[in-house]
Amino acid sequence: MSACAICAAAFSCTDPVQEGVDVAGVSLDRKELSLEVGESKTLTATVVPSNADDKSVVWSSENEKVAVVSESGAVTGIAVGSTTVVVTTVDGGFTAECAVEVYE
Repeated sequence: MSACAICAAAFSCTDPVQEGVDVAGVSLDRKELSLEVGESKTLTATVVPSNADDKSVVWSSENEKVAVVSESGAVTGIAVGSTTVVVTTVDGGFTAECAVEVYE
């Protein structure tokens, strides 16, 4: 048996190479959100592609004196004013934003 035949027997060329699927972007279900002080509403982030290996995201509020956001995307109005809630993908650092207005 030749060396090539031995290698061919050990490694199948038909086995696909397992490569990770990288995140290509993120979007939010809303671009704007209005809340009363003390009220909460949840934003939904969609990471693409749907088969990405790491679809985890980090939420933040640009002004936590106006509104805070939980790890699950629940936004709670704290005081009258405006802020922006940002979701960022862990893989790739892609972002999406939602303008938040809090009123009494």
